[in-house]
Amino acid sequence: MVLSTSFKMNIKITTFTDNVPEKMTMSRNACDPCFNKNVTSEAVQYCYECQNNFCQRCMKTHSASFLHHSLTDTGTLSFENSCAKHELNTLDFYCVEHDCLCCPSCIPEEHTSSEELVSLKDAAKDILQSSMFQDVSNALSNIMATLDKAISSQDQYRMS
Repeated sequence: MVLSTSFKMNIKITTFTDNVPEKMTMSRNACDPCFNKNVTSEAVQYCYECQNNFCQRCMKTHSASFLHHSLTDTGTLSFENSCAKHELNTLDFYCVEHDCLCCPSCIPEEHTSSEELVSLKDAAKDILQSSMFQDVSNALSNIMATLDKAISSQDQYRMS
């Protein structure tokens, strides 16, 4: 059964599917807090601890609250495994207590009291084997399949 012949096209679905590619592209260079509020602002800084992009306005709020976070300009942002504080070191560990990646030099400076430091390889393996990851992966697959069906139905509706 073809959706477009059975039902009137839902304007919310149409608007959503029309904007998906634009939002995906925009989010790469967009301020994450603004993007989450459906506001378009160009990101100028990236916070490694928060793992978010920030525009100039949001950066002021972030900087005041999180003075010790590591930041970089979005223009120089690379997703290499190098530590923002110790540029010659790679991020080889995950600190469970602080929920962050760290290099060997970070450990004595900021993670001496941390009970659980895990190698990135072990952390990645644990995540991939976790039931939560499997649930999220399955949910994303279902969402993508539903989105593909909605786009296909929308295309068929437009052609009719």
